[in-house]
Amino acid sequence: MFAYSADQIRAAEKALLAHEVADDEMMKLAAAAVADTALDMLRAQSRRTPAHQETAKQATGGRDMQAPGTADVVVAVGPGGNGGDGLFAATHLLLAGYRVQAVPVATRADGSPKVHSAAWQAFCAAGGEQVSARELVAAAKAAAAATTPGAVTAPGAATAPALIIDAIAGLSAGRGLDGELAEFFSAQRRAGTDVLAIDVPTGVHCDTGATAPEAPAGERRSGDSYVRATVTISFGAGRLAHAATPACGKVVIADLQLPQGPRTFAEELAHQRCANQNSAKSKVTENTSTGASSKQGTVEFFQVPAIATKAPASASGSTPESPQTPGVPEFQHGTVGVGSGPGNLEPQPAGDKYSSGVVGLCAGSAAYPGAGILSAAGAIAATPSMVRVLGPAELTRDVVRAHPEAVTHTSVRTAGRVQALVVGPGRGTDISAALELEYALRGTQPLVLDADAITLLAASAQLRKLLRDRASTSPVLLTPHDGEFQRLAGVLPAPDQDASTADATTASTAGTSGFSGTTDRLHTTRALAAQLNAWVLRKGRITLIASPDGRLVSVNTGSSWAATPGSGDVLSGILGAFLAEWNAPAAAPETKHNEATQADLADVFRRAVVVHSWAAQLAAQTEFGMAPTSASAIATAIPRALAYFSRQ
Repeated sequence: MFAYSADQIRAAEKALLAHEVADDEMMKLAAAAVADTALDMLRAQSRRTPAHQETAKQATGGRDMQAPGTADVVVAVGPGGNGGDGLFAATHLLLAGYRVQAVPVATRADGSPKVHSAAWQAFCAAGGEQVSARELVAAAKAAAAATTPGAVTAPGAATAPALIIDAIAGLSAGRGLDGELAEFFSAQRRAGTDVLAIDVPTGVHCDTGATAPEAPAGERRSGDSYVRATVTISFGAGRLAHAATPACGKVVIADLQLPQGPRTFAEELAHQRCANQNSAKSKVTENTSTGASSKQGTVEFFQVPAIATKAPASASGSTPESPQTPGVPEFQHGTVGVGSGPGNLEPQPAGDKYSSGVVGLCAGSAAYPGAGILSAAGAIAATPSMVRVLGPAELTRDVVRAHPEAVTHTSVRTAGRVQALVVGPGRGTDISAALELEYALRGTQPLVLDADAITLLAASAQLRKLLRDRASTSPVLLTPHDGEFQRLAGVLPAPDQDASTADATTASTAGTSGFSGTTDRLHTTRALAAQLNAWVLRKGRITLIASPDGRLVSVNTGSSWAATPGSGDVLSGILGAFLAEWNAPAAAPETKHNEATQADLADVFRRAVVVHSWAAQLAAQTEFGMAPTSASAIATAIPRALAYFSRQ
């Protein structure tokens, strides 16, 4: 799925709204989808059911029924269309029997709420209640006190809501949260309350994913300046923020179509994207010296769901037939998927130890011997073909003890044929490591450069020149985490910000209060790939994959179980194995480096990230629930993750 900028979304909305025949027709379609998703989340919470069914009291506003803070749902309502979506959705929830309170975030001069008029009237007529942020903060404190050990809960005392709907800003993220509303969201975050955001969470920049700055230390807890959503619902397609930050949580996409409209929201976005790409191609044809690409500015967005597993066996020993993901709602509207899987994993009938591509590993050192072992573990688990481990005998013997399948060679110069080479995990930054990297850069094999190799690149202009000059011959993938990324980007000149080539992710950043372009991971990742003429896989909860020609793929890994020492070494092994398979002799290597086939590399790297993420989830599972795991356990889980992925 593609992710779009705010300007692109607004252009598509404008085209759709031209076909409205009644007031707020499109808004009501969006609100119905919001209500559907809210109901999905509420039904997944077995602890909550509608708080009341007394419709007569609902009609009066319900003020006599319970104190503020005991609602099933609280809607934070902004003055614009996003707030209208939230209020119309709240009306659906009221009619379904849930108690809903709304807190308007803006007021008029006369003290009345500044909200969408028709939506507010519908909300009040259905029995909705208005509360202030101050009342909600007091209720949150009371609810927190009630959970203190030994506390006695009085009848009708305030309790935390089951769900908060963030309908404040949407695409107009503004400056984020402050004051009592920020305190309320902070309290509910600490209480673990689910949050459903509409379009984009408040305080998150819609085009960059940058979050509003925090208050000075001591004034507020971390995170109060922006909303961290459990789920974000959007319409037609993803927004760039969804591809940039985990603050959006799980993204649900509802497509909308007016009965009299010629296209759905998704179709209109795709139509305009194709038109823009054709325009870009025309400009390239007119001026081929620019080197611009029609792919520049596009962002593909994927997210990894919680892995479905068999439920524990019952006392009788039986297990349910269908896989389960406890606590995860089944959404009526579509969620962003993981993309195509690896297909058939069985080697070909005539296959041998070379058929799927041999990977060579320059990983580990006397200081960090575990890096070589873990990188080999990742590669061996990800391929049926040979894995060559390169280095002195005193280093490689530990790898062979752990993995007797590995074949060793004393150096990269004496290694047999390989279809891809991994350089850098735990390798060190001394002169021998630098010479090894230089030799690899002067070669022709596809490369995965990780960890210490990236540090060496940051320290050497000569190595960076070799990288830029050779990357057109065969692909090179850099795999930095954010710290390594900043070190490498910091030694390069600032990327060209010319308006004719600046990508869409920065189009509306300038002039937005409280946001900084330096936090735009989408733009900076794409810029580094272009500057170094190499692929960049920027690791994190949101992993970004950028190509030299401007493609950008975002993978929301869906969890942080992979955040453990050595996990990146395992990922480097998986990437090397997958890259070797892409470059295997049976895959017609003479066509491997044309533009069309290189596009497949984004899929190769995406699949590696998905496998690594699911392996981490599997490794973290215990019979009692999820728990911290280790890199070794992640490597062991790779075959199960591959099998699971191949069945999706």
